[in-house]
Amino acid sequence: PAYMSRDVYKYEISIATDYAVCFGRDAYRSRVPLNAPRMQHVVDYLNALNQPYREGQKFYRWRLLNDNCTHVAHNALSAAGFWAPWHTGQCILVAAFKFPVPKNEMVNLALRANDLPLEDPDTLLADESARTLLMAHGTLPSGPGALTSTAAVVTPNDVYDTKKLRLIFYDNPLWGTYRFQFKRLLSEPRYRELRANLHHFAGCYRAAERGIVGSRLPPELLQPYARHIATQAECLASWLQQSESVA
Repeated sequence: PAYMSRDVYKYEISIATDYAVCFGRDAYRSRVPLNAPRMQHVVDYLNALNQPYREGQKFYRWRLLNDNCTHVAHNALSAAGFWAPWHTGQCILVAAFKFPVPKNEMVNLALRANDLPLEDPDTLLADESARTLLMAHGTLPSGPGALTSTAAVVTPNDVYDTKKLRLIFYDNPLWGTYRFQFKRLLSEPRYRELRANLHHFAGCYRAAERGIVGSRLPPELLQPYARHIATQAECLASWLQQSESVA
């Protein structure tokens, strides 16, 4: 921008966003395993989103409430079928009541990737995004390998005053759930450690196989669900064997 020198821009804007995030903030990360076709959907979405700005047709203006950087990450995963899109450009008065912020979204992502009711196909596939993903790609949003990790801001550092750097939850401070869910993500090994995660999903798939018997889903939904569960259970048995061999 014209009002910023190159050095000011580099330090104030670029470092903690582009290549040294932990100089400017704590980092909270959740992994989402994607196969090649779903990753291609992410790539295509991001390229299409960027094209008018790259070609100079538009100038992007970051807007906290209705078009921020977390919208981009959320909607890139939506393109891969992970969840419903979060629409941008909403009326400010509407968006102010609910908009994505990084720390909230990390919790949402980790819980969706780990805690959908795999053992209850009727409830699970009432979720439109999960149902669509199953029919289009033969998989579901929750599955093994979606691990959470954190990294603390670099202290001390000569670029930022780290005492003033905080990523916050956008939540009701009295009865909001995010801070409690966040503590659970950091305290339960199944969210952070691969072997515990694999054992957890092995139990989920055993329960899911039992849940198929009493399901009221139509065959066109139940059969893809059953195939997914059987395939994942078989793969997971192999992964567990491999993980035990390198213990």
